[in-house]
Amino acid sequence: MNDLYVLGAFLLVTLVVDWRQTLTIARNPDKWYEMNPILGRHPSVQKVHVYFLSVIAGSEIGRASCRE
Repeated sequence: MNDLYVLGAFLLVTLVVDWRQTLTIARNPDKWYEMNPILGRHPSVQKVHVYFLSVIAGSEIGRASCRE
């Protein structure tokens, strides 16, 4: 198995877990706050989705450009 494939899978799983946690924070601003300076302390659910879709797309584009 290619190391780049394993790294990409690990990154994707980690991002999805973070995405879910950040959505929980966004839906409960009275209980928690976000520490990501790009999203701000109390991001909207829409902003969270746009951010993570962008990060995942960017990481996949970067990974694809590294392939031999």
